[in-house]
Amino acid sequence: MVADCADVFVYSELPRDCLEGVFGCNPDFFPENISLSPSKADVKRADLVITLCNYPNVTYACKKRIERKSPCLSKYVKNLQDFAAKYTCITREGTYADSVAMNLARVCGRNRFTMAELPSGIPIDSQPFTLNCKISEKEIRAKIDCELPYVTVQRGCQDSPTGTRCWSLGQYEDFIAKFKEDFPRVKLVQLGAGNCAEIKGVDVDLRGKTSFEELKAVLKFSVFHLDGECGMVHLKHVLGGRSIVLFGSTSRKFKGYAENINILSRPCGGSCEWFSKDWQDNCPFSGLEDTGESACMKAITPAMVLEACHKNFGQYLC
Repeated sequence: MVADCADVFVYSELPRDCLEGVFGCNPDFFPENISLSPSKADVKRADLVITLCNYPNVTYACKKRIERKSPCLSKYVKNLQDFAAKYTCITREGTYADSVAMNLARVCGRNRFTMAELPSGIPIDSQPFTLNCKISEKEIRAKIDCELPYVTVQRGCQDSPTGTRCWSLGQYEDFIAKFKEDFPRVKLVQLGAGNCAEIKGVDVDLRGKTSFEELKAVLKFSVFHLDGECGMVHLKHVLGGRSIVLFGSTSRKFKGYAENINILSRPCGGSCEWFSKDWQDNCPFSGLEDTGESACMKAITPAMVLEACHKNFGQYLC
């Protein structure tokens, strides 16, 4: 629709290697005429500017030029503008508008991954997105010095090493000790930013030590990934793999992938995302436990996670 009639510019605050690792690795989705991290001059001369948050939102459109170049694109733009005019509060980012946006999606039968189709009318599930990987399994195994089956783990979310979506270090370390007793051949590889705390017992520590392309390869070829609900889980999904996901303050139904093992133990009875401004750092109902985790995350035990490993991945781990 866009690729047939114009150059495409993608601007993001993400590091360039992340942009290249997403937009430069799937020619079936992204055209050759795509430009990453364009200058402000490129943006100013664009005929169409769309920002992406919960829903795509048109921030500028030269209607006459768009209509002349692509009637199909013109219709798409009108759909986005009509949607934004009807739901004026949900195009903002980082406010309670996120809560309104999610509730609208739920009412309309969508989840976090299909909600963006509401304003456009274009079915997202009709084109499942997969992410290619430039590094081979042999190459990445040589880099991390691991010929045996391995599992990746991470503890952290949205640049923060703690919060309501994080399992405590004690829980992780207890799980790892039990996991190694049951699966002594399997290596455990820790991923994450450099500010994430070390999880004792892991075999390979890659915190802050990988490029985005290397991170993709490590995730892709792991038997599974263990984490809270966060970006690594989404990355594993589009690479074509499965995760064990520990759900706390966010909704398993709204943000969980069908192929994953989404573990939930919620003593308070419901997700509390956006119940308060600091919901990601403090439980709106009971604060954080002495362990630094919310009550819902504390209720997920290492035994529950280990059982999920045996049930879903045992044949690949022994």
